[in-house]
Amino acid sequence: MTQAAKKRADRDLTKGSLPKHIVRLAGPMALGILAIMTMNIVDTYFVGQLGTDQLAAMSFTFPVVFFLSSLTLGMGVGVTSVVSRAVGRKDHPKARRVTTDALALATIVVAVISVAGYLTIEPIFTMLGAAPKLMPLITEYMSIWYFGAAFLVVPMIGNAAIRSTGDTRTPALIMLGVAGLNMLLDPLFIFGVGDWEGWGIGGAATASVVSRGVALVAAFWILRRREDLISFEMPDMTEVLQSWREVMRVGAPAGATRSVVPLTNAFITALIAGFGTEAVAGYGAATRVEAFALVLSNGLTASLGPLVGQNWGAHQKDRVYKAIIYTCTAVAAVSVAIWGLLYGFAEPIGDLFTDSDEAIAVFVLFVAIVPLGHALQGTFRAMSNAWNAIDRPFPAAALSLLRTVGLIAPFAWLGAEFFGISGMFWGIMLANATAGLVAIVAAKPVIESTDHE
Repeated sequence: MTQAAKKRADRDLTKGSLPKHIVRLAGPMALGILAIMTMNIVDTYFVGQLGTDQLAAMSFTFPVVFFLSSLTLGMGVGVTSVVSRAVGRKDHPKARRVTTDALALATIVVAVISVAGYLTIEPIFTMLGAAPKLMPLITEYMSIWYFGAAFLVVPMIGNAAIRSTGDTRTPALIMLGVAGLNMLLDPLFIFGVGDWEGWGIGGAATASVVSRGVALVAAFWILRRREDLISFEMPDMTEVLQSWREVMRVGAPAGATRSVVPLTNAFITALIAGFGTEAVAGYGAATRVEAFALVLSNGLTASLGPLVGQNWGAHQKDRVYKAIIYTCTAVAAVSVAIWGLLYGFAEPIGDLFTDSDEAIAVFVLFVAIVPLGHALQGTFRAMSNAWNAIDRPFPAAALSLLRTVGLIAPFAWLGAEFFGISGMFWGIMLANATAGLVAIVAAKPVIESTDHE
């Protein structure tokens, strides 16, 4: 067997050891997630060196950036679902058609949103509460960001198509390259070099656009030259519209439910603010640490997209069930181990973020309680990804809304009202655990009620 043939065989997720596939897929997934998180932290760090106004201006851009990112991630979920099932059926023409059409749809959507966003920068950010003195800085950043938004969106869709083939390593390498390039360009474009003073906050946006542009070129090259998943033939509009319907059937609910997350986070932050500034500081540090603690778990659950999709497309329901069980078991083991590390080293980790005893106490309380629910929270994510992969987006969306709006918000509020800040953290933990339990109960009925294509 040639090396190329061996690689193709390794990426055929309908055969071979499921645990081996899960490990092979999850590692790069986690690295890709880590790369994106690092990129955001680096941007924030360097812009913070410019001054408080620049950092505040960039902070105001986060909700808008998160909204478009959520929409893109939703479309990526849709692409993974449709393309992976086509790959599982060995229907390469379908996979190529959907990938090509999804990239075209993403380009159209981002163009419309970018133009509308550019024309409404001032009213949108005024509505979000930005002070007039920050508006020039926000406009400088967002004008560049909107101009290069396609460089953010299109590579994410392309990487989703690559993952659908069973290759999560290449997208991870692309994102690691983007993060590394952005880390090099940020100080250069923001602060300049020699007699050139740089572009300030606009330099941060430019560095992101240039870095993502490299990802765009890399993703297109791989999709066209290696995977043959991009077609330049004149399409039949009936086929194009069918592709768009299939992608958005999964992508629209996935993107919409992701957009609710910042609203829930804002509500929780408002609750924490009632306990004082030190509590907010401790909570903010704890949530940042939690995001890193969830990287491996999220990589494991994300691997279910291509794994379940390919096996579902190949009509191998038994492998779908086993993949879900193996993944949830691995997530539980990882979650327990990480909780133990966080609990054991809570105070030293908290000391890295603040020297306030009160803030550290809140940090320690959070990492002792909330991560107890990570194992079942991982089950919730696993089932959401599995349901999307088999073209059942609405149970996944309903579960996501149940967790954020129906469980986390009221449980946290009730806990805070009756038991203070510790009660609030117990409420968040119980909400995540309950969502996981509901997912377990609903898992088999949802899968059994779904017909193969």
